[in-house]
Amino acid sequence: MSRPADQEPNRRQRRALLISALLVAASGLGYELVGGAVSTYLQGDGVLQFCIVIGTFLSAMGIGSLLSRTVRERLLPTLVWLEISVAVLGSILAPTLLWVYGQGGPYTLALVSIVGAIGVLTGMEIPLLLRLLERRLGFRDLVVQGAFPKMRSTNDCPSAVYRVLFPSPPPRPSGMPGSFGRRRGV
Repeated sequence: MSRPADQEPNRRQRRALLISALLVAASGLGYELVGGAVSTYLQGDGVLQFCIVIGTFLSAMGIGSLLSRTVRERLLPTLVWLEISVAVLGSILAPTLLWVYGQGGPYTLALVSIVGAIGVLTGMEIPLLLRLLERRLGFRDLVVQGAFPKMRSTNDCPSAVYRVLFPSPPPRPSGMPGSFGRRRGV
C-alpha cells in the first residue's frame, strides 16, 4: 500500500538517514586520523603528514561535491554504494600504506591516492544525503533550492586549487639535538 504524498514522512527513515550522516562524518574524520597517524609513524614529521592528509581530504571533498551534481536519479542506491566504497577504502588504508612502505614503493602517492578517493566519495555523500532528505523525507527547510551543495563546492574547490598551486615545502631538518648542535657549533 503506498502512502499519500502529503502524509508525514516516516520518523524511522529520517532517523536512519540522520544517523547515517553522523556515521559518514565520523568515519571521514577517523580515516583522516588513521592516515595521518600511520604516516607520522612511518615517515616522521607529523605536522607535514597531517597537512598532506587533511589538505588532500578537503580538496577531494570539494571535487566530490562537484561530482555529486551529476547524480540525478537513484539517490538512495548511489548513497549506499558510496558508503560501502568509503568503508572498503578506509579499511584498506592502513594495511596498504604499511605494505607500500615495507616494499619501498611510492608511499606519498599511495597515501594521497587512497585519502583522495575517500575524500571524493565522502564529498559526494553529503550533498546526496541532503538531496535525499529534501526529496523523499520532506526536509525542504534544511536544503533551500540546493544551496548547500553549491556552498560546499564553492568553499572546497579553492582548497583543491591551492593544494595544487602551492604544495607543501619539503621539511627542514630540525629537532632538539640537531638544532642545538647547529646553533652552537657543537
